[in-house]
Amino acid sequence: MASSSGGKLWDKSEPLDALIERFTVGDDYRLDSALVAADCVASLAHATMLAAIDVLTPGDLEELRGGLLAALEQAEAGTFVIERADEDGHTALERFLTRHTAAGARIHTGRSRNDQVMAALRVYGRDALAALQGLVLDLVDALLGFAAEHEWCSMPGRTHTQIAMPSTLGLWAAAFAEELLDDLALLDTCYRLTNRSPLGSAAGYGAPLPLDREQVAALLGCDGPVHNVLAAANSRGKLEAVTLDALDQVALSLSRLAQDLILFSLPELGYVTLPVELCTGSSIMPHKRNPDGLELVRARAATVSGLAGAVKGIVRNLPSGYHRDLQETKRPYLQALETVAGQLKVMRLTVDRLQVREEALARALTPELFATDGAFALVQGGMAFRDAYRAAAGAGVAGSAPERGDLHTEAAASARRTGAGAVGEGPERDDLRADAEQAMALRTSTGTAGNLDLPGCRRRSAVERRRVDGAAARVGAALVRLAGRPVQVCRSAWLAPREGPGA
Repeated sequence: MASSSGGKLWDKSEPLDALIERFTVGDDYRLDSALVAADCVASLAHATMLAAIDVLTPGDLEELRGGLLAALEQAEAGTFVIERADEDGHTALERFLTRHTAAGARIHTGRSRNDQVMAALRVYGRDALAALQGLVLDLVDALLGFAAEHEWCSMPGRTHTQIAMPSTLGLWAAAFAEELLDDLALLDTCYRLTNRSPLGSAAGYGAPLPLDREQVAALLGCDGPVHNVLAAANSRGKLEAVTLDALDQVALSLSRLAQDLILFSLPELGYVTLPVELCTGSSIMPHKRNPDGLELVRARAATVSGLAGAVKGIVRNLPSGYHRDLQETKRPYLQALETVAGQLKVMRLTVDRLQVREEALARALTPELFATDGAFALVQGGMAFRDAYRAAAGAGVAGSAPERGDLHTEAAASARRTGAGAVGEGPERDDLRADAEQAMALRTSTGTAGNLDLPGCRRRSAVERRRVDGAAARVGAALVRLAGRPVQVCRSAWLAPREGPGA
């Protein structure tokens, strides 16, 4: 138990070497400032349950409730103090309670610091994952809006970074929207795994008290307890690793989106322009406008991947039960949640303000883009595909759409007139743009440039939004019932409530 003098939860009045204390505490006491509000909420649920099984008196509960709500108010305001001597926020909270209430020494009955830490991390992580899912959906909706605006804006599709087939800017944007919706399914799995209470598992072997673990879970708005108490203990670190793996996938999608936009904004391509307010400058070159935000989104994807690997490395060879190694999983977990939130907000801002240069996209169209379409035009005329492939390859370039007649011949002539890959302005340019539009119209399969099915994507996004908002509302209502008022568990600026477009 903590004392008013600030003793540690495990203090048995035995001296600890100052070097070992400094090494084992590390910066845990600083990290825990993010978790105090979650710890207050979980402790209030635990105390309420203890009173229900007559371990605490009604008077004890009233005192503890008052103390916990006072600590919660300080935590939400960012004024709750955790000192290095406290070792962590959980000791600081118990010290606060024992200093302000006579019942403070009873709060730790039936729990260990391990299930207390896990509960705080889960309550915090649940809130953070709900916020992250909302941020993913904000970016999805921005991308779908961008795709609708530029649904038929022709551009070269590329493989191996080389010219490949005709495509559209709408197809490109909608692709990332769908990727992120798939990533969202991973975050939803993490949310559901996180939204279970470990309280009552103590050090992994329960406690010789009739603890009502289901009641605590219900009070916290969880879907239930982690059933097996040792499984609950073993979930620490592993749950963080699963979440980091999901965040890694989100960051990977964002990194590739950022990389595309960096390339698209190259002066040599000029497909898009990044507004000046989204770029930084050079200390020596006055003309520079650098896509530093996009570059850091790209770089921090590697950071998130490294954090995921670090946590898995920590837990991979641990035997069952609690080990102090698990302390080292906290920083990567909290850091990755904030990092990905920042990436999502930067990418959403970028998409909202991106300036498209349609003429540059049109200038990028070249005759060889239509080689594959020309081959398929020959297939539709009865030629075997492999013969059509060779014919198109032998001509150097093929046509774009059967409706335009013998486009294989026409495109080859166009290539001879202008030189493959070097089409200028004027009629040839207009022909290629028209060819691209007709090529897109021929792509009627679901998900192709001619049939993006953006309404279907929007419906999918709306369903996910209702799920995320509904889950958050249920948790929020449970915490209001528990604390008597709304609770701000997560104070991170990056994980703050969603902002309006362009905000």
